[in-house]
Amino acid sequence: DYQSEAVAVDDDTPPPVVTISPTPFEWCDPSSIPPREWIYDTHLIRKFVSLTVSPGGLGKSSLALVEALSMVTNRALLDDAIIHEPDLRVWYWNGEDPQDETRRRVMAACKHYGISSADLGGRLFTDSGRDTPLILGQLDKGAITLNEDLFQEIEATMIEHRIDVFMADPFVSAHRLGENDNNAIDALIKRLGRMADRTNSAIE
Repeated sequence: DYQSEAVAVDDDTPPPVVTISPTPFEWCDPSSIPPREWIYDTHLIRKFVSLTVSPGGLGKSSLALVEALSMVTNRALLDDAIIHEPDLRVWYWNGEDPQDETRRRVMAACKHYGISSADLGGRLFTDSGRDTPLILGQLDKGAITLNEDLFQEIEATMIEHRIDVFMADPFVSAHRLGENDNNAIDALIKRLGRMADRTNSAIE
């Protein structure tokens, strides 16, 4: 039979200094809690990070751009999707394709849906990783390193231009971390969450 036995250990190590304590839950009127600030359907929400996942080549970029056009034009272009706020400002960054390719896709969608320049109202912003690379995190000699200077620059730009939604497409182009490394991706997503919080935006 298995038996356990306590073993005395002679250890002079001082006990750790406790610097964390639990926060008591404060009862409140439920109506005083702010509701979630949904931006687009049940997918994008202020101060949160969302992710669209599928195998390659199935149209994630085209979907993201049509959703961006929905938000900036106040039109539900896909089925009965709900745009919760008017005149949203969207910044779409594509890490793979040149800016001309994004223009092709945007203009094709505008032609298909009958969208004019006036409908956009200067609320759509697009950039290419070929011109403006965004490497938000990488492994440095095995250690997870986040590009804090770049994060702060993006946050300042979003605040200056009153960006409501920031889209990084595809996610893998925005970092140099192993996507099967849970610790690395967790650190990056949590930093993106702080960016969403600081800019009062939704991150896609």
